[in-house]
Amino acid sequence: MKDRFKRENVLTLPNMISFFRLLLIPVFIWLAAIQKNYLASAVVFVVSFISDILDGLIARRTGAVSDLGKFLDPLADKLTQLVVMLILALRYPILWLLVVVFVIKEVLLFVLGLYVYKKTDTVNSAKWHGKLVTGLIALVMVILLILEDMSIQAVERLTTICLAAMVISFFLYLRFFFNKLRDKKNSDK
Repeated sequence: MKDRFKRENVLTLPNMISFFRLLLIPVFIWLAAIQKNYLASAVVFVVSFISDILDGLIARRTGAVSDLGKFLDPLADKLTQLVVMLILALRYPILWLLVVVFVIKEVLLFVLGLYVYKKTDTVNSAKWHGKLVTGLIALVMVILLILEDMSIQAVERLTTICLAAMVISFFLYLRFFFNKLRDKKNSDK
């Protein structure tokens, strides 16, 4: 456990990019909530999203995948998504439903992930369906930021698509976690 957080495992380029993404959150809040500059805030959000893709690619290609990165990367993703949803929910109240489902899903997956870590001593990274949902939510949030006068019906449809994707991904993660626990139990026999 001690080796996982040595300096060379912490100060990697992918981890620095994840820290950068965390620093973009207050910039986004300032632009969107205080300045009401939704176009500029959308640009910051897109920069954060692109840097998310880059940190993963760099980590895998350079062998700089770390347990800290497996924690920081989704933390930056989830906090960014939550902040964007919260700010947009002030304009489109239907998004409060998305916020609530998102928070419940993430808290449950975090707790279950900790439990699986305790039982298996492995940190699990994001799966393809989680990445797909992250991309979908990012796309919808950018659309909602840029197109300020969307009809309520269009916002409701986009929200429904995001909700369905989140719920499906949640159940796929549950299946993955239960399989990890079952595999560990079988290997201990």
